[in-house]
Amino acid sequence: MASNPSHSNPISVVFNGNNYILWHHHMTILLKSQGLHSYVTGTSKAPTQITNESAVDFAKRTNEWDINNAKILGFINASTTAEINQQFLGYTTAKSLWGFLAKRYTSTGLSHQYQQWTTFQNKR
Repeated sequence: MASNPSHSNPISVVFNGNNYILWHHHMTILLKSQGLHSYVTGTSKAPTQITNESAVDFAKRTNEWDINNAKILGFINASTTAEINQQFLGYTTAKSLWGFLAKRYTSTGLSHQYQQWTTFQNKR
């Protein structure tokens, strides 16, 4: 893997609930640069033991997957506000958390549009 970005400031954008598209873009670049994007897309799945694989080899693969999954969870936690990451309890995989955020913050319903309009007006 390439460099090891700090978990305290993995990207320059802090997700606050109103800037999902920008945050998603920066986080995607970070994950791709670290070879971890496949964890949030679901291409990299938690390992299952292969026939004739030793317990030690399986444990090594599982440990590597767990570490990479935890890195992503750490990156996401470190790049979101406390109000946002309080919603993350119970999400143990990067893919499930990534999916939750996409579903929750890319909604195109009227209430979401009204919230964004209100936020924009308040900033003016």
